[in-house]
Amino acid sequence: MDSIFTSFKAGAQADLNAWDCNAMYPRPQPVDFGQPKWLGGLGKAASQAFKVYNMIKPLIPSKAGAG
Repeated sequence: MDSIFTSFKAGAQADLNAWDCNAMYPRPQPVDFGQPKWLGGLGKAASQAFKVYNMIKPLIPSKAGAG
C-alpha cells in the first residue's frame, strides 16, 4: 500500500509541476470588429438621455399603481 501511495504522490506532483495557468489560459486579446468609432459616441449620448429620463421620471404622471 505504501508503494501505491508513493507512486501516486510522484505522479500527482509531476502533474502539479506541469500546471501552467499562463500557458493554459492566455489573456484575451482585443479584437477589432471594424465598427466605426461613432458607435462609442452614440452609446454616450444614449447614456446621457437615460440619465435625463431618470431625473424627470418622477414628474411624469402614470397610471401604474393607481387604484
